[in-house]
Amino acid sequence: MTIVSLLLTLQAITFWILAVFVFGVVMHTALSAAGHHKPTAASLTTAVAVVAGGSFFLVGLLVLLLAWGPWRQKNWAFWCRTILEGLFLLISLVGVFGGMTWVTVSEGVLATAILVVLFVERQARAVSRL
Repeated sequence: MTIVSLLLTLQAITFWILAVFVFGVVMHTALSAAGHHKPTAASLTTAVAVVAGGSFFLVGLLVLLLAWGPWRQKNWAFWCRTILEGLFLLISLVGVFGGMTWVTVSEGVLATAILVVLFVERQARAVSRL
């Protein structure tokens, strides 16, 4: 269960790094639009920065909560993690075929590793039974 918790913590940290990166890049674009006297573009880009960065940050918090579950051997955590990691894997597959870069690939690799550990590790399956 420790391996799953560590992988989920790593995944949460990558989402937080992604949140900072997205916020920084989009805010740079907003400042550039403001410098070129385009207030509508600047305000819309600022809104996108806040929503996108905040979304990645909140997903990172959710993943960190799910990292706490196996650490404390909570039986709800197995299926929540399985569903969430399956969604992450599907999103990363769509992103890869849509031309996304290394960020999507790294999240897909982490999701796959977590799913493999979840279904291979006996203790993870034993805790999931009610």
